[in-house]
Amino acid sequence: MNTLKNASRRARIATRGAVVAAALAALGTVGATSASAATPTASTHSGAVLVKQVRTADGVLQLFKESGVVRPDTAGGCNGNVCFTVNGSHTYVSTMYNATHYSSSGWADMQIKNPYGSVVRDTGKFWATGGNTYVLTYAPYANVSAGSWCGYSNQNGGWYTGECVSVLN
Repeated sequence: MNTLKNASRRARIATRGAVVAAALAALGTVGATSASAATPTASTHSGAVLVKQVRTADGVLQLFKESGVVRPDTAGGCNGNVCFTVNGSHTYVSTMYNATHYSSSGWADMQIKNPYGSVVRDTGKFWATGGNTYVLTYAPYANVSAGSWCGYSNQNGGWYTGECVSVLN
């Protein structure tokens, strides 16, 4: 009777272990596609709090809580050494980034322009040390005009190079 009782108990423990393992594996599989979306970056989600972390064979799933912040969609692209990114949903924009890599040293200027061509952010002339990437940020946290928003950069008074992202309704 003891042997049967122990065998039954071992079977239940093994079954529970298999169920937990299957659940964690499923969580890892489901989470694998969204784990990177839940991981905050220091610049856009510094207030995020880690709620849960699960290690699986596929990697680590992290669940974060953000205080009243809606996780925005992201769009962006690069044109040469100028990359422009917009974080938002429809016309609501939290942040825009003009990230420009300067391969050589020289006087530089970086801008972010709205769809009407008006400059909303400008670094003004500054000395860019070669081999470095500089980032100009615009953080309206509001609805903005629909259309093409652009990041432009130049060096040593040359032509501006830019990349644009469409912000749509």
